[in-house]
Amino acid sequence: MKSLWPNLNLSDLPKTPISILKEQTASLAIVTKNIVHAELKTINGLELGYDINQAVLDFNLVSPLLDNYQYNLFRAIFDLKQNYPVTILLDEAYNPDLCDFTTENGPLKISNERELEAALEAIFHSRVTINILTNLINMSAGSGS
Repeated sequence: MKSLWPNLNLSDLPKTPISILKEQTASLAIVTKNIVHAELKTINGLELGYDINQAVLDFNLVSPLLDNYQYNLFRAIFDLKQNYPVTILLDEAYNPDLCDFTTENGPLKISNERELEAALEAIFHSRVTINILTNLINMSAGSGS
């Protein structure tokens, strides 16, 4: 059978938002010694009013020792045809920590891989995220499991 598909060069693919987010889910498990880990959850964007060509992902913190309690850290939205820009929706409590990325207390608009990595680092290092992680770790330690 003859393939009608083009030959694709898969060796030099740029990092996608999904691959960057997946790398960070793996990193959190290492940093917290699996007490808290992160997972990406794909959301049906059409049900929420997003375009059919948009990927909608929730980045959740998960605590296995607390019956897999999940905390939604942020939502990432991007077009599947071009990857960038990425829109990140997160709680208003982050606004003071992310002033370099937003000017109107709205969603973060990320235009490339470098900006995405910088924004994620700012989110992960923010006092809000550190407080959430610390609380989840402390509650897990006291769960008796």
